Amino acid sequence: MTICAVIAGADDYVAIAKFANTKKEWFAKFLDMSAGVPSHDRFNAILNAIDPEEFEPVLRAWITQCTASPTDKSSPLFVFGVAAPNVSAKNVSAPSAVFREGSCPVLPPKF
Repeated sequence: MTICAVIAGADDYVAIAKFANTKKEWFAKFLDMSAGVPSHDRFNAILNAIDPEEFEPVLRAWITQCTASPTDKSSPLFVFGVAAPNVSAKNVSAPSAVFREGSCPVLPPKF
């Protein structure tokens, strides 16, 4: 939730919680939402408990996995969730923003 919220422009814990509440139906496709969306205080506590040095390699590996092109090149590319069938990864200035359909969850538009 936090990564999606920050990519969409959230810059504090309140904005992260607001984004998560706005997109809770979308998150329910991927996450167990039976306990609801965490509060901004909960996001604060969780994120402050994460060791940045341990988290960075995990995040980098996930981004690498998301941006790796699958063998099937027939699916359209997505640039932050927008289908871009005539765009190739080499034409985009930020490769980490380009995903093939099915390679990584498509991010919702900015809230």
